[in-house]
Amino acid sequence: MTAAKRSGFAVQEDARFPVSDWQLEVANGETRLGYGDWVEQWKKARGEDWEDCHVCGEPFRIDVSGIARHVDDEDETDHDADADHVPYSLDSLGGTP
Repeated sequence: MTAAKRSGFAVQEDARFPVSDWQLEVANGETRLGYGDWVEQWKKARGEDWEDCHVCGEPFRIDVSGIARHVDDEDETDHDADADHVPYSLDSLGGTP
């Protein structure tokens, strides 16, 4: 995994949004956003409603039953990641602890 910078902090590369794609947009003058903000922009544009897990950084979503589940690149439940821990984000908890 590649780390990129977001507001001075390293963020992990999201496989669905390669750093190389972001770098190309930066080089072509198509964006001035940092990698993390660029990923968030693309997620919103695609209507994706998952969050990044605070524990592992992998994507997850909360289903209609209120159950949080990690998701893989095909947007299917990632049972291996779920076996390790329950996903959550600080944003969904209302901020920093």
